[in-house]
Amino acid sequence: MVRQPKSRACLKTLINLFNKIYKMEVTKMMTNKEIRAVARERLSGNWLKMLLVNIIVCAIIGAGSYFSTVKEAIYITLGMSIISVILVTGQTNLTFNIAKGKEWRAGNFFVGIKEYLRSFGYNILIGLMVVAIEIVFVFLIVSNSVAALIGKPSNLDLAQSIKHMHPENIGLAVGFLLVMVFILILIDLMYSMVIYIILEKNPDIGIIKSMKYSRKLMKKRKAKLFGLYLSFIGWSLLSILTLGIGILFLNSYIMTSMGIFYVELLKDKAELADEVGLVSHNDFVEMNEYRVVDTESLEVIKDEDNDNNQEHKEIDKDVEEGSEEGQNNEDNQETEKSSDDQDK
Repeated sequence: MVRQPKSRACLKTLINLFNKIYKMEVTKMMTNKEIRAVARERLSGNWLKMLLVNIIVCAIIGAGSYFSTVKEAIYITLGMSIISVILVTGQTNLTFNIAKGKEWRAGNFFVGIKEYLRSFGYNILIGLMVVAIEIVFVFLIVSNSVAALIGKPSNLDLAQSIKHMHPENIGLAVGFLLVMVFILILIDLMYSMVIYIILEKNPDIGIIKSMKYSRKLMKKRKAKLFGLYLSFIGWSLLSILTLGIGILFLNSYIMTSMGIFYVELLKDKAELADEVGLVSHNDFVEMNEYRVVDTESLEVIKDEDNDNNQEHKEIDKDVEEGSEEGQNNEDNQETEKSSDDQDK
C-alpha cells in the first residue's frame, strides 16, 4: 500500500511528459503529403471555379504575348508585364484564401493598390537580381570558352567549338552552369513567401522587409519546400500528356499547397511571426484540426484536444485520490501501531 502512491506519481509524470511531447508535435509543420491532402480537401467544390479563372488568365496572357511579339512594341510588352503581375497576384490571393479555409469569392481575385504596387516592385527587384546573376555566370562561361579557343579557327560553329575545347574547359563551363542554376533555385526558395507576406496587407511591412522576413521564415525550411515542388513532378508529366489541359487544374493545386505551406510555416515559427508582426493568427482556420488518415481523405479532430485534456484531468484526479488514500492508509497504520504500543 505504501508503494502505490509512488507508482501513481510515476504515471502522472509520464502523462505530463506525454502532454509536453504532444504539444510539441502539433506545432510542427505537416508533412508534404499532408499538405497536399489538405489542399485537395480545401479545393473540393472549387476545382471548376479555379479552372475558369485559370482559363481566363491564360487567355489574357497568351493574347498579350502574341500581340507583343507581332507588334514588337515596348509599351505593349511593358503593359503585359503589369497585367501579368496583376493576374498572378489575383490567382495567388484566391488560392491563399482557399488555403486558409475561407469560402471561394470572386472578389478575392482583387487586392488593394498598395498590394499590387508591392507585388510589382518585388518582381522588378527579383528580376534584376536574377539578371545580374545570369550576366555574371554567362560572362564566366563565355570567358572560359574564349580562352579555350585561343589559337583555333574563328569560323567555327557551336558544335565545332565544343569539339575543339579541352575537356577541362567543358567541365568548368558545365560547373558554372550548375552553380548558376543552384543559386537561382536557392533565391526562388528564399523569397517564395514574399507574395503571401504582401497579401497579408500589413502597412508596416514593405517590399524589403517582406524579402527579409521571407528569408528568416525559410531558414532551414528550403529543403522541405523544394521537396514539395518535386512532389508535383508526376502530376506535371500527366498534365503534359493531356495536351496541357491538366496544367489548368495542377496550377490551382500547387498554389493552394503553397498557401498551406505558408500557414504551416507561421505556426512552425510562431515566435518569429509574432515578433515581427507578420500576421494575426485569428484570421486562419486552425490547420491542427486536420489529421491525414490517408492520401485521399482527412479526418476532422476538432474536439480531440478537449477530449484528451478531459481524460488527463480524470487520470490526474484518480492519481490525487490514490495519493490521499495511500496517505490515509499510512496514517491509520501509524495510529494502530501507536495504540498497540500504548496497550503494551
